[in-house]
Amino acid sequence: MIKFWESLKAYNYRGETMELDFSFCIITDNSTEACRRISQTVSSIRKLNIPNYEILVIGGEDNKFSGDLSDFRKINFDESSVSGWITKKKNNISKLCKYDNLVIFHDYFVFHKNWYEGYKKMYEDFSQCDVCSNPVFMIDGRREFTDWVTLDHPELGWGSPLNYNDWTQTQYQYISGGYFVVKKQFMLDNPLDEALASHQSEDVEWSKRIRNKAKIICNPYSYVKHNKQHRNLRVTHEQVWERMV
Repeated sequence: MIKFWESLKAYNYRGETMELDFSFCIITDNSTEACRRISQTVSSIRKLNIPNYEILVIGGEDNKFSGDLSDFRKINFDESSVSGWITKKKNNISKLCKYDNLVIFHDYFVFHKNWYEGYKKMYEDFSQCDVCSNPVFMIDGRREFTDWVTLDHPELGWGSPLNYNDWTQTQYQYISGGYFVVKKQFMLDNPLDEALASHQSEDVEWSKRIRNKAKIICNPYSYVKHNKQHRNLRVTHEQVWERMV
């Protein structure tokens, strides 16, 4: 029997396997602990076997990374300018990417081994969208409550988790700034508000501004997981990450 994940391939009308190019954009403060986590992130990305990809890291003035840096770029950033200026970092790094598919995320995620295969399965829908979310899991394997949720639904309210296959509520969608996938031109045309910094609801502002003009989808086949004991998020879902490994 062919394993489920081995069968997740997308083909064009000639039967040729279609590939996707990705720029992975990591937002960091360049602390020693953050760099340790980023090393785990980079390792998980390389194991995805994506034919064309790049890894960009923005934050801090010095490069603390060594080893094979052929797929890796460190972008300096003056951390003393504005505390927690993640909006500026995300806008800057987007301009420097060479691929159209941007994965923008903070420095505490690792990628499931079948993340790329999941995107190949979603090739058609993903090719036509502007913004894409994925299932996100906490370090203990429980679902993070911000991964695919409503923001201001008149009945469901704030933070109501949606089925990953339900794309019918995107007019009320919240796009978490911690991790999201976006097309480069859309990001350049709709940058984050640099008047806002970390913990100033910068992702709420962006979600409200772009959701009625963006095609937003969720790819349920590609998972990421925290590699940091993060803040005490309200997670009440079953532990599922282990079943996906």
